[in-house]
Amino acid sequence: GVFSSAGARMATKDIINHYAALEIEDENADETAIKKAYRKLVLKWHPDKHPEGRSEAEEKIRLINAAYEVLSNPTKRATYDQQKRAVKRRNQGFGPPPAGGAPRMRIPKEFMMMPLGFPDKFVRYQGMRLAVHSRADASEVEFQAFFEDTKWSLWWLPEVNNMCRVRALGSKARGEKMGAAAGLCGGLNLSFYIDPLNPTDSEVGLEDARKGEKVDKVNFIAVTSPAYEGAFRFEAAYRKGFYLVFLPPNHLRVAPFGENDDARGQAGIADFALVDFGIMFKFIEMEEVLQPAVSSYKGWVALADLRRDPNILLYFSNILQKPVWDNEDFITYFEGHWETWEYNKETASVRLRPPEEKLAQLLNSARDMDGVASVIAGARDELYRLPLAAAAKALVILAQTPPESEPFDVTKAINRIAAQKKILASLATILAASLEKSPNLPLTDLLDVCDLALAVGGPSPAADLAQARQAAQAASAEVIMKQLGVLPYKLNPP
Repeated sequence: GVFSSAGARMATKDIINHYAALEIEDENADETAIKKAYRKLVLKWHPDKHPEGRSEAEEKIRLINAAYEVLSNPTKRATYDQQKRAVKRRNQGFGPPPAGGAPRMRIPKEFMMMPLGFPDKFVRYQGMRLAVHSRADASEVEFQAFFEDTKWSLWWLPEVNNMCRVRALGSKARGEKMGAAAGLCGGLNLSFYIDPLNPTDSEVGLEDARKGEKVDKVNFIAVTSPAYEGAFRFEAAYRKGFYLVFLPPNHLRVAPFGENDDARGQAGIADFALVDFGIMFKFIEMEEVLQPAVSSYKGWVALADLRRDPNILLYFSNILQKPVWDNEDFITYFEGHWETWEYNKETASVRLRPPEEKLAQLLNSARDMDGVASVIAGARDELYRLPLAAAAKALVILAQTPPESEPFDVTKAINRIAAQKKILASLATILAASLEKSPNLPLTDLLDVCDLALAVGGPSPAADLAQARQAAQAASAEVIMKQLGVLPYKLNPP
C-alpha cells in the first residue's frame, strides 16, 4: 500500500493543531492574542538561540510559522476551524447535524477539493494526472498557476439522484470549448477503471467523456459525509462501496472504503471539504506577496517603504482584512523566516536572500544525509552558484555511510545517490562561480573541495557514482588550473 492503515486511521481522526503550536488555549483568540503568541515563540525558538538543539528549534519554528500563516488569515482560519470542528465532533462520537438539502443544492458551482484533516492540501491536476498538494508541495509553481489546477465543478446527471461527473475547469484542462464552463457536458472528468473480474483500487486521472460515454469510468454519486460536518464523498456510480480516496501524502485513488473496514490496508480519506473557488485569492500566502514587493526594490528595503507598498497595502486590506503591520510585526516575521530574509536592525531595512544564499541556509540547517539530499533535490540553477563553504559541507555529509543498524530503504537510497550525482555534476560550475566572485580564494580550499568530491558515496561506491566522482574531480581541477593562469574559462552550467 501507499501508506499503512494505521496512518490512514490516524489521518482521518486527527488534524494538525495550529492553536497548540502557538500555545493558544482559547480557540476564539483574537488577532492581538495570536500576534502576541507568535512574537513570543519566534523569540524563544529562533535557532540562533539554540546552537546545541538547532534541529529541534528549526522544527518548532516551522510549525509556529505554519500556524501563524493560517490563523492570521481570516479565510484560511475559517476553513481550518470548520475542519477542526468536524474532526473534533467526530472524535467525540457525534455524527454531523442534519444536512440542509441535497448535495446538489449545497455544493458550490465551482470549488476546490480539500481532504478532511488536511486543511492545507488541494486536489490538483497536472496534465491528465492527479495529485493532492499543499503550496509547499509545489512551491516552484506560482500562486495563480497552482490554483488554476484546483478548480472543479460537477455536471449533474439525470439518471440517479446526485449522480454527477467531477469536471476539471482550469485553463490547462479545458479539453474542448463546450467543456470549458461549469454545468456543461464534455470536457475532462475524473476517471478511473475498476476491473470487474478483479475489483481492486484504481488510479485516478482525467479523461474526455461526452454525454452518455464511459459512464462506468467517470460517473460518481455525490454523498453527504456521514462522518464529518460540511464534507462530501464521491462514490463510484456503478461500483458500490468504492470511493474517491486520498492516500497521504499526495495520492488520489478510487478504492473500497468503509467506516470500519481497512480495505487492503489503504482506507485513506474519503471525506472532502468543497470550498468555493470564488475565494481562491484569499489563500495567497504572505511570502507570495512580500517577495515580489521586496524584489522590485533591488536590494535592501526600508520597512517604512515596505509598509507603504501598494501591493502590500492591498493584501492587508483585501485578504487579511486588517491594517498593515507595524515595524515590530514585520521584524518578527522576518526573524521567523530567517532562511529567506535578512533584517538589518541599524538601518531598519530588509533584503530577500538570493536563491543560492537561501539554499546555503537550508543546507546548513539539514540534519543528516537525507536532509541534504532533499534540499539538493529541490535545487535548481541556484545550485551552480552555491557558496563554496556550503558545497563543502554538503559533500562531507554526502560522503557519510549510513549506519549498519539503519534498515535499508530503497527510496532513501535512490534519493541519496541522485543528490550525490547532482552536486558532483555541478561542482566545477560551483567552483568557477566562486572564483568569479572571489578570485583570490586560497588554493588549499579549492583543492580540499576536489578531495571531498572523491569521498562522496564512501569507500566503495557503485560504478556510476565512482565515475561521477572522477569526472567531478577532473572538471574541478581544470577550473583551478585555469584560475592559476593556464587558460581563461567561462562559466557554463552543465
